[in-house]
Parts: sequence; C-alpha cells; structure tokens
Amino acid sequence: MKTSWRSHSIGSVIRRVVQAHRAWNSRFYGSVVHGNDVEGSDLNLTSPEDVD
Repeated sequence: MKTSWRSHSIGSVIRRVVQAHRAWNSRFYGSVVHGNDVEGSDLNLTSPEDVD
C-alpha cells in the first residue's frame, strides 16, 4: 500500500501524536505530497516550532 493511502487511514493517530507534542499547522511534504510515493516510502511531516 502506498504511503499516501496509509496516511489517510491513520489520520486520527497522526493528529493525536501532533497534538500530544503541542505542535500546530502540521503538513506533509516530500513524495507523498508530490504523488511520487511508492510502497515503503517514508511519511514526512513538519510543523513550525512552538514559540512561547
């Protein structure tokens, strides 16, 4: 299964992890965004640093 399809199926888990780390405005980048992902591709996620 391509990583992009897997990321859709585990979206709620990803949201919980991002929230647990007090991150915000998280975005995918890399092959998943560009549609170049294949089975076994990694999932790249970024979020701006939390500034207090």
